[in-house]
Amino acid sequence: MTARQLGMSADTATAFHMQMWIHVHGIASMIVTHYLDWDEQHIVDALSVEFHALSASIANQQGSGGVQ
Repeated sequence: MTARQLGMSADTATAFHMQMWIHVHGIASMIVTHYLDWDEQHIVDALSVEFHALSASIANQQGSGGVQ
């Protein structure tokens, strides 16, 4: 589903998922250990920025013959 929605191969979608999961897990770990004190909107904003940056990076790599 992610591959189709983002127009990427299954392998690229898997890599995308893992990168997003690493980011989400890092934020969650820092919140649960009280390293960060972020409200819900701050978390949503941070994850949105990461999603769009990672999407753009993958699209750029695909456009230059990179990730498929």
